Amino acid sequence: AKQPDVLKLVGGIISSYAEIEFRMLQIFNHAKGLADNDLTWFQTRMESARFRVFQDTVEPLFHQAGMAREYEAIANALDKCRRLRNQYAHCLWSTGGALRFFSFEEAAKVPANGPMPYKTTSEQLLTDQLNYFVDLAIVLSECIKTLKGDPLVPGGLESAMARLATPVADYVS
Repeated sequence: AKQPDVLKLVGGIISSYAEIEFRMLQIFNHAKGLADNDLTWFQTRMESARFRVFQDTVEPLFHQAGMAREYEAIANALDKCRRLRNQYAHCLWSTGGALRFFSFEEAAKVPANGPMPYKTTSEQLLTDQLNYFVDLAIVLSECIKTLKGDPLVPGGLESAMARLATPVADYVS
């Protein structure tokens, strides 16, 4: 894999997470009766805390709208994307050989002077992960429309939900 291609994919994954968070903000604001551009949700520090506040706030809304199945799939996909984003946002890449990286969080668990816990990935897996992020952003966008009663793109939610059902790995090995 050429380094610029890999960097574009990783950059796409990290920047796509911002799109996902924006869609989460819109759903959260709808559930709370706030304006779409109200950023109060981001006053909750730490991503994991924001995620819990989001879940606690929007889960009842999805259930009331008859979208419990969609909510469960979305919650799982959000957690997956959060972990993948953090994996790449807090890592260093190997400069030679296979496409490898190590996460600072994983490395912190290794005893001093222990071997670095490298993970191997591939350009194809990075592409699949980026597509998963894009599909989740589409699902969230379509859910916003559904929850607000706006017209949907025909088949948009169903096809994106089907793609989210296909598992994507965190790394090759």
